[in-house]
Amino acid sequence: MPVRSDVSKDVELLVFRHENRVLRRQLGGRPRWDHADRLWLAALSRLANRCRWSDVFPVIPATILRWHRNLVSRKWTYTDRRRPGRPATGAPIKR
Repeated sequence: MPVRSDVSKDVELLVFRHENRVLRRQLGGRPRWDHADRLWLAALSRLANRCRWSDVFPVIPATILRWHRNLVSRKWTYTDRRRPGRPATGAPIKR
């Protein structure tokens, strides 16, 4: 068995503890990850050893990327720029 770093072991323990916390919150059914859970797993994913990813994380890397895409799409909707219809006529022109 290859020797693992302390950081790798700590990350693995943190992921398992957090997963247990999420599962205890819901008791049955599919786990629902809220925004804080997703942020926590994404932060820990940067520190985890890629070889052991499937053993440690309850989600695959594609899921974390999908979470990120959804976050970005919700953040950058540009709804403040979209106003229906023609722009208002300026005050000097109205006078």
